[in-house]
Amino acid sequence: MKKIILILAVVLFANFSFAQNDLDKLDDIGKISLTPVLPASLADMPTEAANMLLNKLMLIAVKNGLGGVAIDPNFIITATVDVESKDVTSTAPPQIAMKLNINFYIVDYANKTTLAEFSRTAKGVGKTEEKAYIEAIKGIDPKASAFKKFVTTGKEEIVKYYNANCAVMMKKADALSNLGKYEEAISLLMAVPEVCLECYSSAMDAVVPINKKMISSNCNQYLEAAKTAWLNYDLETARRNLVLIESGSQCYDAGIELSKKINSEIGTASNTDAMNPIEMRKPGESVLKEDVINSAKKTAADNVKQEDYNVNFIK
Repeated sequence: MKKIILILAVVLFANFSFAQNDLDKLDDIGKISLTPVLPASLADMPTEAANMLLNKLMLIAVKNGLGGVAIDPNFIITATVDVESKDVTSTAPPQIAMKLNINFYIVDYANKTTLAEFSRTAKGVGKTEEKAYIEAIKGIDPKASAFKKFVTTGKEEIVKYYNANCAVMMKKADALSNLGKYEEAISLLMAVPEVCLECYSSAMDAVVPINKKMISSNCNQYLEAAKTAWLNYDLETARRNLVLIESGSQCYDAGIELSKKINSEIGTASNTDAMNPIEMRKPGESVLKEDVINSAKKTAADNVKQEDYNVNFIK
């Protein structure tokens, strides 16, 4: 496989026009997602053409099942462009005719390794060089069978990566947890895709104790969030935060008092809330694994990493 070397180029993916909302982020947990990135070698390409190419990269990922918000944006889809020819036509008025060689890559950014690659030729004619670029890139069809094969190859390599490095990730998550870096540990574990069945199962098992430690450590945040929610008569948000407070944590007694107060107030109300009082866990009662994983998904979605990518390829 080809290796990638670092250069002084910065591409920040966080401001894509296709940014997702929180619900989309939660839906992306457990899926393999590719982050579109353009290398610094395209700095001389007209801006509109570069933006169109970036959008095409995103669509190639989306149309082939690897789109969405990457919880751990280590796997990227990128492209380089070589101008094979640029000519002035003999038409009246004359136009610019360009032939581009576009090379697409799916990359393991952390290990600077190419997982899949595909090349195609694109031609464009326009009144200006910029319009010729745009016409050439416009002709790229993200739904073409060649791109499906390209993305499938990349996905297979990503699955191999997780399966081969599962034990290492488990140890890293444990080390992060021991340092009190619970959100980082949880995000690392939640990035494991469901398609990696054995590793995903191990990651979900490891999430449970780490999430418990985080909740116990951060219980004041849940208690304050519940108080604020109830001041705004938001019963469900108050409930969701109170039930996350672990029995035996420093906030447990205060949480019990708040839940009693809320239950007392809704009990006097003439609505259906009185039929669904808040029931905090009893001392020693554990959280359901499903609830823990849902909580961990929210943590991972709220802590999506932003990466400054520096990419160039040795050919």
